[in-house]
Amino acid sequence: MIHGFEDLGNDREGVLEAIDKQPVCAWIYVTRGFKEFMGDGIYVRSEEDEAKLMIDIANRKDQKHAVLIVGYGAVDNKPYFLIQNSWNTTRGSNGYAMVQRSMLNHFCYPNVENMKVAMGTNHYNSRIDKVKLR
Repeated sequence: MIHGFEDLGNDREGVLEAIDKQPVCAWIYVTRGFKEFMGDGIYVRSEEDEAKLMIDIANRKDQKHAVLIVGYGAVDNKPYFLIQNSWNTTRGSNGYAMVQRSMLNHFCYPNVENMKVAMGTNHYNSRIDKVKLR
């Protein structure tokens, strides 16, 4: 049973502890590059996308997209969050992608009573083990 939620705001350290226990929701600004990202490496916004995004934010035309953070790590000392996208499995790598940590915002997760979550045994981690990131 869900009893509310925990709002972590943009606490990037606190979210790591939360992810070790369960998936965490966040949002990302939608840009052309994000829509076209096919999962090769870690997604980082291009300078062109960043410039357009700043204009969109100023004009209140920015678009946000909710994602589920299911893991985290680093490649070549570049920290990322592993996200599961809700669009479909043809995006990223089978619906998953590594995204630069600084690009995700406003973390939250539900307070769930009697939820058994242990790394490697829960539903979401069993799917992560099968994800082949390019």
